[in-house]
Formats: sequence, C-alpha cells, structure tokens
Amino acid sequence: RLFPPPHTMTFSGHGRIETQTIRVSSLLKGYSDFPHLEQVFRIDRVTRFKKKGKTRKETALGVTSLSSGQASPRELLDFVRGHWEIENRLHWIRDSVFREDTCTTRTGNGAHVMATLRNMTISLLRVAGSKSIAPVLDSFSNKSSRIFRFLGL
Repeated sequence: RLFPPPHTMTFSGHGRIETQTIRVSSLLKGYSDFPHLEQVFRIDRVTRFKKKGKTRKETALGVTSLSSGQASPRELLDFVRGHWEIENRLHWIRDSVFREDTCTTRTGNGAHVMATLRNMTISLLRVAGSKSIAPVLDSFSNKSSRIFRFLGL
C-alpha cells in the first residue's frame, strides 16, 4: 500500500470542530526529481461549524525532507498546524489590522521597511502583554501619548 494507516486528530475551538486525518508515505523517495524528498503526505480536514451546522471539507498535499524516523505522522500534523498558528498570529494581523495588501508603498525599500515596522509593532505589543492587537491600536489612534505609557516610557 502506498499509504499506511492514517493518523487522525480532532480539535475544538472558535465555534468549530475540526478533524484532521494525515496519510504519510516514504515510498516515493527516489522516484521524484523533487530535491530532498523523504515523505509525501495528504491531510484531509473536515470542519463542522457549530452555529450554522455547516461542514467544510478540504485536502492539503505536502512533501517534507524529514524522514519517517525524524517525524511521525502525528508530528507532521503538528508541524503543519504550527505553521498555521504563525500565519494566524502574524500574517493575518498584518493583512486585516494593518491592511498590508492595500499599502501603496512600492518603491525602493519602502515596502520592506513598512513590513519591518508592522512586525516590530506587533512584537512590541505582544511582549508588552497584549493578547489582541486591534483594540490596543484603536486606543492609540485617539491619543498617541498612550503608546508611551503602554510601553512603560
């Protein structure tokens, strides 16, 4: 069999129940030109939204340079979930709170500098103990002196 028995995990939170099933195989190693390929995997996600009662299904495919000895199916599933945690904690804030996608700064190093400033702002707020970035930024928009008090300056 190409894929051994799958590993399944169920998570609950944010008004939904999500079941993820991962199937992992190392049988394609050596049969592909993909550099450093050790394992391929398929993750099937079934998400049930509690309020609406609706269900969403999706499939993600992936490759990894980690061998089966370095990463079990469960660990690969954890790695993929960890990636999405980073995506949600940083990139989502940059996209939704700072509206980075609509930024018109595109010349020279401007875009890179602005991204660095956004990341620094998010990091400073997190280090200062902020759990939710948007409300803190809203409170600063009315009175800039609050920024210095928040940072202890």
